[in-house]
Amino acid sequence: MHIRRAMIAKIGLTLPFAVLMSSCGINTRTSDSEIAALTAKAERACLCERRGGAKGKPACWASFEKAIAGKKASESDTARDPIWTTGRSWSEGDDNKWVTTYYHAAVSKPPEVILCTPGEAKTFEDAMMAGSLDDPETIRRADKIARDLVAGRSVAATSGKPLCS
Repeated sequence: MHIRRAMIAKIGLTLPFAVLMSSCGINTRTSDSEIAALTAKAERACLCERRGGAKGKPACWASFEKAIAGKKASESDTARDPIWTTGRSWSEGDDNKWVTTYYHAAVSKPPEVILCTPGEAKTFEDAMMAGSLDDPETIRRADKIARDLVAGRSVAATSGKPLCS
């Protein structure tokens, strides 16, 4: 568990005592920069898994799993169309933390399309929202964009974050 030296010095704890506290389940708060670092690790792991397939999954996710191990995080999903997410969540007192591990594109036919970055998710979401969700042509175009993203083909990307993040 990462413990800031300045915090330890401020409250007058020695490093061995602080490590003991951490190992006994007394958590320090997860900073925004740590969430950003975990998110970056998850994005890299997802992209690695995409390239390497199921056989490469354990190696791809090893760094992320090691980094999040002390959080006692559980895997959960959000429910929102046209994108939903899988991620890891945990509580720190009254504060809930979340790191997205996958973005799922609601495509019209299998196989399911897994997107790895907020940019990919936003690009797919924008394609779905460009027309009616009841329009087969809108869905066909969005499906193609999602599959092109996964295949590494060039698509006109949009900026920003998807609504699901």
